[in-house]
Amino acid sequence: MRTETTFDLDEARALLANTPALLTAWFRDVPAAWLMSGEGPVVRETP
Repeated sequence: MRTETTFDLDEARALLANTPALLTAWFRDVPAAWLMSGEGPVVRETP
């Protein structure tokens, strides 16, 4: 069963205010090589 919710700006602000702390906690001890890597083909700039 699907229910409709309304957007609440104050709730969104509260959620987004905690986002930097959450990301820091999640990724604090992850090796830099994992954080800096990407998926897909490697694109190199030509000189």
